[in-house]
Amino acid sequence: MTSQSRASNGLLGGHGKFTKLNINDSEEVLGAALRACLNNRNPGFYSPHMYKEKEAHQAMMAEYYEDRGEVSDKKFFKETKIVGCYEYSDHIQLKSTDNSSAGKGAWLKDLAPIVASHDASDLVLAKALRQALALCIV
Repeated sequence: MTSQSRASNGLLGGHGKFTKLNINDSEEVLGAALRACLNNRNPGFYSPHMYKEKEAHQAMMAEYYEDRGEVSDKKFFKETKIVGCYEYSDHIQLKSTDNSSAGKGAWLKDLAPIVASHDASDLVLAKALRQALALCIV
């Protein structure tokens, strides 16, 4: 995998950088925003110069945990539905994960990924994102 982003509750981020996406935007606007996020990636946390960004991300997550009264990722994400956006050398993959109790009994249920090509239009990317989000809705 060459890069990774995660979308959760309308947020999309790459390695700890989050950008708010409005799922109610038109297909063109949503697709352009997703493409911009994919194009605006940074190296992973394990690159030496990324430690400060990793620490900032961990501090931000600690605030989220505190706001929800939780102390761990597992509890924090338990009742959420996540769409991860993964970019590989030959394709982009949108993968839905249902962490809600409606997820058919399992704490974590991975659903089949949606695949798009790198040269897919913004409209196709937006439709793929909406399709991945729809998989999360029970």
